[in-house]
Amino acid sequence: MVSKDETTLLVINDLPDQLELISTLLRNAGYRVLTAGDGHEGFEIVRQKHPDLVISDVMMPRINGIEL
Repeated sequence: MVSKDETTLLVINDLPDQLELISTLLRNAGYRVLTAGDGHEGFEIVRQKHPDLVISDVMMPRINGIEL
């Protein structure tokens, strides 16, 4: 079983305040957190970093959460 501090989460949200809030809460809970400002950026991070879990907003520019 992987511990929290070994688990990498990717948070994708085009609203900076929401992105900051969610990522801060998850970091404080002990997770490693990557962030992206839209679906296109998030997709590139997934390809390069292979996070364990993606938490994505649905309505975003370029590539939305459903397309992602």
